[in-house]
Amino acid sequence: VSMRIFVIDDHILFRRCMVDYLKSIPDIEVVAETSTLNGVLDKYARLEFDICIVDLDLENHNGLYTAREISIRYPDTPILILTEMYHDDFMRFAIDIGAMGYLTKAIEPDELILAIKDILQESLEHELHALGLYNELLKEVENKSVFLEEYARNKIGQEEQHSLELKKMLKDYS
Repeated sequence: VSMRIFVIDDHILFRRCMVDYLKSIPDIEVVAETSTLNGVLDKYARLEFDICIVDLDLENHNGLYTAREISIRYPDTPILILTEMYHDDFMRFAIDIGAMGYLTKAIEPDELILAIKDILQESLEHELHALGLYNELLKEVENKSVFLEEYARNKIGQEEQHSLELKKMLKDYS
């Protein structure tokens, strides 16, 4: 299974070196790279990817703003902040807006790969947990005349509703 990555960093040399490194790793595909929020929103609508790597200090926009926009529009896509700046407040803001990781550019290349894999694994485990909740809900309402989706929405959080919808689509196609 290939990991599809979208890179957002305005430092062209750094971004291209990172993209070249990522492309050299088996099972990693860099599906896009850009330096601005406008590029992100334009490309995002057409692309499918598993994780987005975002720099905090972007040319035309704040990276936290960019990450927040991505997490609002596409809440199921994990975001990894990769930046020159380490500051506790930035890290807290990044996590608050939905980033699943925060690293400085001083890391070793292998640490980046490990972080990407860890974040994607955590995201997968969250999806599996949500599907497990869905199966529990199915058992709970089997003999009740309650509309399953309405019941489920009352029992699980908004983040897990996406998994419920995916499961329903899969069931509809079966």
